[in-house]
Amino acid sequence: MKFAAWNLHHQAKRKGIPPSIEAAIAGLAVDVLVLNEFVDGPGRGWFRACLDRVGLGHQVLSHPTARHNQILIAAREPVFVGELQAPTFDGSARSNFLHVVLGSTGLELIGLRVPAYEPAADLRAYNAQLAESWAPSASGG
Repeated sequence: MKFAAWNLHHQAKRKGIPPSIEAAIAGLAVDVLVLNEFVDGPGRGWFRACLDRVGLGHQVLSHPTARHNQILIAAREPVFVGELQAPTFDGSARSNFLHVVLGSTGLELIGLRVPAYEPAADLRAYNAQLAESWAPSASGG
């Protein structure tokens, strides 16, 4: 099984996605693609259809939060939202976290982008909350 992660570098802006991305994604020939800094909204239907055309038709998007980008996970097989929860530190923490389970294998995957927190105390607080949310007792493991 092949995975790829790609930072679209959209920050929280609705930048254009070039049409040439379809050939680039097709050339990767991956089974699962994790896109961070994805900004959903009007006009993204063509891109979601592009993913479908290259065989990545099973798509899950992280929780939308106003003015924050998201994680998009696209796969060749069904994917289901997992039980691990995003940190609740702020809206950016929630929208930049997505836990999924691949249907055929039960393999778990987390798409994650750690926001650029300032001051350092905020980053430490976020990291502590992230570690707590991943503790074995949090997922029943």
